[in-house]
Amino acid sequence: MSWNKIFLVLKREYVTRVRTRSFILSTLLTPLVFIAFIAIVVLVSLPDNDISKKVGIADQTGLLFERLYELDSDQYVDVREVPVDTLREQVLDGEIDGYIILDDAFLNGNENPTLVYSGGGLAFQDLVEDDIRAAYREARLEQVNVTDEVRGIFEARPVLETLKLTEQGEEEDNAIAGAILGFILGLLIFIGVFGYGALLMRGVIEEKTNRIVEVIASSVKPIELMFGKLFGILAVALTQFGVWILSYIGLSIIAAPVAGLILQAQLESLPPDAIETAEASFDPSMLENFIFAPSIFLYFFVFFLIGFLIYAGIFAAIGASVDSEQDTQQFMLPVMVPIFIGYFLNLQVMENPDSTAVVIASLFPLTAPINMISRIASTSVPFWQIALSLALMAGTFMALMWLAAKIYRVGILMYGKKPSYKELAKWVRQ
Repeated sequence: MSWNKIFLVLKREYVTRVRTRSFILSTLLTPLVFIAFIAIVVLVSLPDNDISKKVGIADQTGLLFERLYELDSDQYVDVREVPVDTLREQVLDGEIDGYIILDDAFLNGNENPTLVYSGGGLAFQDLVEDDIRAAYREARLEQVNVTDEVRGIFEARPVLETLKLTEQGEEEDNAIAGAILGFILGLLIFIGVFGYGALLMRGVIEEKTNRIVEVIASSVKPIELMFGKLFGILAVALTQFGVWILSYIGLSIIAAPVAGLILQAQLESLPPDAIETAEASFDPSMLENFIFAPSIFLYFFVFFLIGFLIYAGIFAAIGASVDSEQDTQQFMLPVMVPIFIGYFLNLQVMENPDSTAVVIASLFPLTAPINMISRIASTSVPFWQIALSLALMAGTFMALMWLAAKIYRVGILMYGKKPSYKELAKWVRQ
């Protein structure tokens, strides 16, 4: 096997791919689309100051309206003297957006209040419901003469703080941020392995269909051709991921001041009490939870590299075995099952990264590329498990490469016959 010829195939595969319009557009536009998506999510999640509406409160208890008025004097109006028929006409005419009758049955906990309104969405309903609950709670506490001390205990919301104990000592725990990062990294490996593997398979099928492979095979051995194409696609994947990461970092640096101005404008538009609450709830040290050790990203590239090589060999063998993409369906199920199992288990990794099923999946070579990197980001994984996972993946890679090379060598020059699993077994024995 000549590494010089492998490099020539790699170079051809890489240059051909990176010069295509689809590669250039996807490489350049994906970071912009991602930033735009994040910006849309942030803008949508910002508080909407126009949500306030006019809600008539027919308070028959004499205890609830004042509390609601204190919560939002612009939203709640006293309509206890207005007949119900008139309230209905006012809602239909748009004078008020809705009304609620609060009686002793509600205050005693026997009935739920009803909001009669002309529409307003879920946010409006949730806002009114929260205010009604707060007013009800205050009124009931006052009825039973609860002391301020008991009231303070009732309103207290203790927060659990966590510290992660490592061999280097105690450090702030960033479990939530780590779980999110782990899921994203696992998702990237899932997309990379499946997407670029399928790209390799389609490329093999295309060259075989166009009889280009016959010309190439006259100069290089099938095994050299397979390895060249495999490493060429891998170089394309690493190039695209590298550009995306660098672009994301650069765009994030540029977008950070803009995001700060938007948040500042939103804060300034809030009432004074809400501004104080928002500022008190924001702790700049929380940003430290999103700073991760560089080793996590090193592990990401290692697991992506080996995971891609494992599956790329299989995809290349499948592409060499068939004459069209439609014929690949019979062979794709055994390949897709472990990939999708690893993807769905990533959700379990976020919840419980040390469960038995997750640990097994992070060691099993066909799911380890996705699940082990998620565990590394989410929790402290013993080094022996990481080393064992990498060793099993390396062994699986060599075994599958040997198997794929045998299938590829025979299948790349076979035409007009749809092979079965039995036929593939014969190719392996040849």
